[in-house]
Amino acid sequence: MISLYYRSVQDLNLAKIEKLRKGCLIICFEPEEDDLKFLTENLKLNDILINDGMDPYEIPRIEKEDGLIYIFLRVPVFRLRDVFTTTLLVVISENFFLIFSKSKIDFLEKFILENKTPIVTTQKTRLFIQILYEIYEQFNRLILKINKEVRKIAFETAKVEDEEIKRFIRFEVILNDFLDAFLATKVVFNSILKQEYLKLFSPDRELIENLFLKAQQLEELASANIRNIANIREGYESIFTNTVNKVLKILIFFTILLSVPQ
Repeated sequence: MISLYYRSVQDLNLAKIEKLRKGCLIICFEPEEDDLKFLTENLKLNDILINDGMDPYEIPRIEKEDGLIYIFLRVPVFRLRDVFTTTLLVVISENFFLIFSKSKIDFLEKFILENKTPIVTTQKTRLFIQILYEIYEQFNRLILKINKEVRKIAFETAKVEDEEIKRFIRFEVILNDFLDAFLATKVVFNSILKQEYLKLFSPDRELIENLFLKAQQLEELASANIRNIANIREGYESIFTNTVNKVLKILIFFTILLSVPQ
């Protein structure tokens, strides 16, 4: 589905529009064939790069093709009470700003449409930075939520069962997925800071540098949580192993006792 929005510095609010115009924001989540055709024909997007944007496992990177800047990012999404990262493609040109994903990115759509943080679609570099900030805020919220869940299981559960161990393992998988996204996105940050693709004014550069530091902090937080989960899980596995060994010793004792001729 494709939605078009526009707001200039002079406009009071973000407005939904029906036709393409210079400086508009285009949101395309869960695209259908007609949407893909519209994007490639009207925006002259590269077919190969759009297909890469449809790949949920594409790694973060930045490319420039025919005057268009393609920025591949990884963003967290919820599906059926599970969390994972998927690909978000941002395309920036003189005429439009596109955010594109095979999945529906609810938190980004909410951020844009609620308009709590003023969005000016004609200021493309600033809009890109705002979207990056919201992505990392979502990562931060999810990591803190996982940390809280882990602590709750570790300190409030009298007896940890298989289900809790499975949850620990799932948390590790999620955090490692986040960590891979943070590490790969460093390449994008470095390219932007070198101004190879986007022209940064002094305030924009400061925002990007702050965002880079935030990403590093989240990387460290994710790594610390992974270590914490691994330590807790290994501790419980040791307890289980000791319990099993005690049971085996008792069984061996009774086996020997019963094998003695009467």
